[in-house]
Amino acid sequence: MRSGGPWRRALWGASWQAVAHPPLVVPLLAAVVVIAATAPLLDDGYAGQARLGAATLLACCLAATADDPAAEVAAASPYPRRVRAAGRLVVGCVLVVPVVAAMALVAEVQLRSTSLTGLLLQTVAVLAIGPAVGFAVSAWGTVDLPTYVASVGVLAASMSMWVLPTTWSVIETQPWGPPWDAVLIRWAALALLCVAVVAAAWRDPSGVTPTGSTADGVSRR
Repeated sequence: MRSGGPWRRALWGASWQAVAHPPLVVPLLAAVVVIAATAPLLDDGYAGQARLGAATLLACCLAATADDPAAEVAAASPYPRRVRAAGRLVVGCVLVVPVVAAMALVAEVQLRSTSLTGLLLQTVAVLAIGPAVGFAVSAWGTVDLPTYVASVGVLAASMSMWVLPTTWSVIETQPWGPPWDAVLIRWAALALLCVAVVAAAWRDPSGVTPTGSTADGVSRR
């Protein structure tokens, strides 16, 4: 595989061009508006809902990184699928992380009695749903516009978390046993599941990179 500055600049430039579109930009701006508009008005009763709503919008941003403009002409790309996908996801995370930091700052001010580490883990678990759904739809779906379908899937997954029974909830702390221990385990499990889905979706279905080498680097030519 190539190395050096020009190769990296080309990858990041292509990744930026792939993600700098309304499916990512619009939810990102909406999340900023939600945080800015609700921060002065929230207390312990509603801060969590607004934070999870903003996290869901940011998850839609990360789902948008699944769109791969080079997918239909992969032979013309010097990068295998996993490299293109990782590049787009990294660029998406660079845009999303500052907004998450602002969410954490608001939570630190409003929820002094709540574990900030736990809330960050919950936010990460919600964010992970985005790329998991996005890359799954892109890799295994048969739709023309995977980003829009993935955004609907992220919203559906987020809403479904609110209707789960209390004993299975991944939003609220549990009424039995050590409540934070139980919910932290569930948030961590959800995040790990999403990581596993993304890793599976990044596998090249042919096992051959665009340069003619297999995933293990052995040339088949």
